[in-house]
Amino acid sequence: SSTLSKRIRLNTISYGYTQIVTIAAQLLLIPFFLSAWGTDRYADWLILTGIPTLLTLLDLGVSQASANKATVLAGAGDKSGARQSMQTALAFSLGICALIVLLSITLAPAVDWSALLNLKTITNNDSSLIIIIMSFYLCTSILGGPLDGWFRTIDRTATGAFLLANRRMADILVSLIVLTMGGSPTDLAVALLITQTIAFTTLTLIARALSPWPVLGLQYASLQKLKSIYRPALA
Repeated sequence: SSTLSKRIRLNTISYGYTQIVTIAAQLLLIPFFLSAWGTDRYADWLILTGIPTLLTLLDLGVSQASANKATVLAGAGDKSGARQSMQTALAFSLGICALIVLLSITLAPAVDWSALLNLKTITNNDSSLIIIIMSFYLCTSILGGPLDGWFRTIDRTATGAFLLANRRMADILVSLIVLTMGGSPTDLAVALLITQTIAFTTLTLIARALSPWPVLGLQYASLQKLKSIYRPALA
């Protein structure tokens, strides 16, 4: 049917755009980083930002599994079940974010990162600050899972994919601006956090405006639902 063809076309364009943005990030950012900071500072940046990024493994695929289940339930007309699945995913993601932020705030100031990681260009104080800032930044990425699920649940998959890809594009543009202006790693961390906080808030408002029925929240989050999602997510 024409409707199905239109959906396939829009999804192809949206996810194709996502891949283009991912490729652009690799082709554009790395040369700019190396030109602006040199290999030593860029290496220090990768090491420091990699520490919070590793903590994304704590999600264990729960957000993706919840989004998939909610999409199936919504397609079957079970809006209540879809809502419960998405709200459980949101509660789990918020818990992971709280854990990551708590760990970073507790451990970052207590560790001599410069010595531990053999950093050459970033001081220990700046290292601790960057880890904390990037932990908050990481939370915006983790919460993007339930947000993506929200768009899919309300049958706005292509819209959600396109808008979420633009969050990555915003990162690219902000990074280029900061690097061009001679900003430090701390400046870049702050700029990225501010950008993603604004982007996440904006996309949440857009999803809420497009949603024909309430999806996200915490009222219907369920431990039982989490257990039913947890096992397939691990698998």
